Amino acid sequence: MERLRRVLPAPRPGAPAARTALTPEAAEASPAQAAEAMRRLPGFVWLDGGPDGHRLFARPLVTMQVRGRRARISSPGRPSDAFPARGFDLLEAALRAWGDTGESRAFLVGYLGYELGGDLEKLPRPPADDLRLPDLYLALYDRALCWDGLSWSLEHTAAWREEDAVAEAEKTL
Repeated sequence: MERLRRVLPAPRPGAPAARTALTPEAAEASPAQAAEAMRRLPGFVWLDGGPDGHRLFARPLVTMQVRGRRARISSPGRPSDAFPARGFDLLEAALRAWGDTGESRAFLVGYLGYELGGDLEKLPRPPADDLRLPDLYLALYDRALCWDGLSWSLEHTAAWREEDAVAEAEKTL
């Protein structure tokens, strides 16, 4: 946990969190238009929930990956750290390091690969790794643009950044 907090400190205690409706002008964008406007931002992710819900993420606070029991933690503007770790141990440490946000909203988005199952049980040898993807990849976000089928809102926390997340989101759309 200490290594993780060197890359990203613990959330500020009592930091406010909110779900804020965006202005009508910003709310006119369709999910596809919003995704197009954001797709070049670092760490862009679109969780497509069908016609009743989408979540768009960009600019993660930190990214974590594990490949072959070797972890790499990165955060913009800070040196990255690499060390031996099992995927589920890293996930547990991340939840301890950054999960205690009280009322705030933070999001871990990514995937757990099939190979991570080898940490839990004996699995057959996987096929050749032609894609060279991590066994675990997760990014921590402090804001999410949410589409409910009718309008956009922003779920956000000031647990790490103090900039105006709503104004930034409306400017992006």
